[in-house]
Amino acid sequence: MGKQITIDGPTASGKGSIARAIATHGGFFYLDTGLLYRAMGYIASQDYSREAIDAATFWTEQLVAQYRERLRYAYHGDRACIMVDGIDVTALLRTPDMDWFASHVSSVPLVRHGLRELQRTLAHEHDIVIDGRDCGTVLFPHAPHKFFITASLEVRVARAAADSARRARGMSLAAIQEAVCMRDVRDLIRPISPLVPAADARILDTTTLSLEAAIVLVLSYL
Repeated sequence: MGKQITIDGPTASGKGSIARAIATHGGFFYLDTGLLYRAMGYIASQDYSREAIDAATFWTEQLVAQYRERLRYAYHGDRACIMVDGIDVTALLRTPDMDWFASHVSSVPLVRHGLRELQRTLAHEHDIVIDGRDCGTVLFPHAPHKFFITASLEVRVARAAADSARRARGMSLAAIQEAVCMRDVRDLIRPISPLVPAADARILDTTTLSLEAAIVLVLSYL
């Protein structure tokens, strides 16, 4: 297995931007675990209604395996890419609608377990920087470098509001805050892989830090 650096944290904490920068700096492969859950949500949304996905009663190991076989994750030229049935759907995955689907799908134990094998396979093949919510606690509990990135709710909502997809949809600040809070609650209370820092993770609060300062801070520890 290659080297691993895990970077976990809640929505809009800055973990993804930091992880990508660290991967680029070190020449590592970057794994955005959230993109995989978005892809699973995207595939499920083609077959099931929101009500069915919310109820989450249709999932089976066989269905998860079928969906997993349909997707491919790649990282080229500082860009993470998801292919579904051979088609690049990455641009379709970073939308407010997919926020909802990803949040619900990632709460399903069968889905989390089914994607674990794929993520660990990538880590066997590459030196890797992984960002998500359970990378340091469940996926790679023995990773030598673990970080948990956080920030105040106010700052995270402001960062989410700056996202181009949300601006394009005209989401209000109140709606964005509600979405961030709901995602926080689901991440914290789900029975499998809840959002908690690994016992040996460095917890970094980026509330008052620029992205550049946060990257420098992580690099200083590495």
